[in-house]
Amino acid sequence: MIWPWRSPAELARRVARREARFVEIARVAYERARGELGPQKLKPRDWEPDPPAPPTGKAAARARAGRLRAEGT
Repeated sequence: MIWPWRSPAELARRVARREARFVEIARVAYERARGELGPQKLKPRDWEPDPPAPPTGKAAARARAGRLRAEGT
């Protein structure tokens, strides 16, 4: 018998949380479109996206080889 990875209760909680998030996003978009939500009510971004990671492993080796070829070595 194959056991589920998550319990039905946990799956239900996850779905409810996801639906609530989408409902909140839709409400904010609707109020913003109608002009009811001014800039003072918007929350500033409290995070910045991570910068792209430098290539590692094979990707780094390929990049080094490409640079060496471009230099004419």
